[in-house]
Amino acid sequence: MRLTLTLVFVISISGFVGCTTISGTDDGTASAEPTPEPTLAAVSEERVATIDAKGMSCPQCASNIDRRMQKIAGVNWTKIDLGKGQVIVGLDTEKPRPTAEQLQQAVSDAGYTAGEVTLPAGEVAEQ
Repeated sequence: MRLTLTLVFVISISGFVGCTTISGTDDGTASAEPTPEPTLAAVSEERVATIDAKGMSCPQCASNIDRRMQKIAGVNWTKIDLGKGQVIVGLDTEKPRPTAEQLQQAVSDAGYTAGEVTLPAGEVAEQ
């Protein structure tokens, strides 16, 4: 029998919030396979928004914001840059994008101060 467990909030040293899948068998062996960060090619095909966020200082902060962002329709993935104090959000190209207010509210709901939102090129922030 094969068991699979997916851990959703794994923080790498670079600050990327990703996934790790751990597989095991009934003989007690296990392996872990991290989900890679989005590639530059994948990011260039998507719409990406950046939100300035103040007060983030640890992996738990990143996890809190990631959970809130994943609840917003049209958000594919998030990357939290603790050093720059930014939340980078991959937006679904097939769905209407979230408004700047929705993205800021998610940061605020997680307990942090949301600042400026930079939307994909050619799109205007809806305030």
